Amino acid sequence: MKQSALRNLLPTTAIVLAAYLPVAFPVSSVAADWGYDGGSGPAEETPADDAAGSVKELDATAGTLGGPSIEIKPVTRAAPAKPVADRAVDVDIKDPRLKKAAECWLQLYGLVAPIAKNGRLIEGDDLSANLSPEQKSRFRSYLAGGQSNKNEVVAILDYWPQVRDRIRDLDQRGNFRLLFRALLRLKARSKSTSEAERQVIKDSLGPEVVAEPGDPPLTDEAVAAYADMTCFLYEKKNPGRTVDADDNRELFSMVLKGKFRDAPSDRDRAAMANFPLNWAKFRILYTDADEGDRDLLLRKLANASGTRNATVANQLLEKVLVSSPWKEVVLGAKK
Repeated sequence: MKQSALRNLLPTTAIVLAAYLPVAFPVSSVAADWGYDGGSGPAEETPADDAAGSVKELDATAGTLGGPSIEIKPVTRAAPAKPVADRAVDVDIKDPRLKKAAECWLQLYGLVAPIAKNGRLIEGDDLSANLSPEQKSRFRSYLAGGQSNKNEVVAILDYWPQVRDRIRDLDQRGNFRLLFRALLRLKARSKSTSEAERQVIKDSLGPEVVAEPGDPPLTDEAVAAYADMTCFLYEKKNPGRTVDADDNRELFSMVLKGKFRDAPSDRDRAAMANFPLNWAKFRILYTDADEGDRDLLLRKLANASGTRNATVANQLLEKVLVSSPWKEVVLGAKK
């Protein structure tokens, strides 16, 4: 799209974001999950149909209306970083519990592995098939070696068997993939994470593309998560219609980067940077919820409350988030 066209559509896109993303910028990141208030007026002041008319509107497919899409939106334009090649060597782990935990981690790393543009989730039972033999060998060596935290490694046994059962459903497979990608990004940024573990995480996730510099930065994954939420709310308010198009996502990206730059504090910028985690949590809750709870979640979402005090329980999600190391990294990200 030409830059002049982008400039002309930018004000209207901001209005659409105000109308369908009120949750994105609540008054304070301290009290909300989604970001901060950029000074937009109430959504009710702008007729939705007028705003929608200036942004490309498409027919929504039936699959996009029942819940968050399981299509994997490409979040990077770069190919995954290729580590220096090494020889695949089988690692013999003597401790049975540690060996079982290492295999679970390989499944998790396979789940979060990069997916080619316009690709889809792996549908088989062996998620580690997404990893190369060299990656499996390298990851297994790290998990069994002296550089890993054994308590954190074996903690996966508390929740992974249940996760594996739940992600047989492809909707939740996509949602939990986003959850663990977000958690691993936070783990990689944590000051307590060793360089060896940080390298394993980066190798498993692929490159992190920065949309706007910061500490932490606003990434393409955060921008994509905000755009996914915008499209989701729009489709719920306008059944059969969508604004999910590449041009619109480019405009959403411009608006969000401006919001990030103009955020009043580092804490507000951190809330926006960490948005992929909260969006993944919402997707998991929404997908498992009954109709009554879905209505409650949507009201909370539209009122900028996020999943806070939603009174919609998900025991598996809670079990994951209170397990090591995820509890520590989530708490650390909120400081």
